[in-house]
Amino acid sequence: MKKSFKLTVTFFIVAVMILEISTFFIPMDQLSSSAATYESQSDTKIINESQVIHRFNEIKTMKYDEVNMNCKNKSELFASYLKSIGATGIYLVTVKHGSGTYSHEFVEWNGHYYDTCSSDTSYEIPMEEYSKKLYQLGFTGISVTSPYQ
Repeated sequence: MKKSFKLTVTFFIVAVMILEISTFFIPMDQLSSSAATYESQSDTKIINESQVIHRFNEIKTMKYDEVNMNCKNKSELFASYLKSIGATGIYLVTVKHGSGTYSHEFVEWNGHYYDTCSSDTSYEIPMEEYSKKLYQLGFTGISVTSPYQ
């Protein structure tokens, strides 16, 4: 009887420890809505729009290089900048070209798209408008949106 009691207590303690440890590894986007709201309220920062535009244009004018400075690299630079100034709700969007041979990546933030590789105006474009533009360019494949962490 004593041995089974010790085994039961040991099992219970180990189970509690595992649950406690696992709570440290829950990604921020999987918190409850009230926890996420509380976090965003406590970390509220004022974002200077002119500085965001300036950084966006700096990244956009960087010479495109298919290996080292492609749309993925440029999008991640912009997303990283946004995160560094306290922005939240940042996503990387990847859209596959209809040919299936390549894809394109850009940033979604606050319901707008930011494309640092587009040759025309691509700052704070409404999602619907930019989606139509991409469709016209042949990006008709699967679109994947991932939270930037």
